[in-house]
Amino acid sequence: MTLYARGEVDLSVVQRHAHLLAAHQGSIDAVDVREVTFVDCSGVAMLQGLRAALPPGTGLTIRGTHHGGPVHDLLTILGLRPHFVFTHER
Repeated sequence: MTLYARGEVDLSVVQRHAHLLAAHQGSIDAVDVREVTFVDCSGVAMLQGLRAALPPGTGLTIRGTHHGGPVHDLLTILGLRPHFVFTHER
């Protein structure tokens, strides 16, 4: 299942949708970030939680990073980029 994220992915968004994320944890294997304009550490923590809920050896795919973008940039700065699978389709 793909989670489509858009706009600002910050603490208020993560808290507001925590029940939905928990209900689908383990079944979300991709996140489309094409329309994300801002992400903070709580957004990164959400991505790490989704990745951790997947079976061992399975990576969380981050879609829509063809020009970098805030999610790609923050994961790179934090040294977390190797823990995710990036696709660059438009």
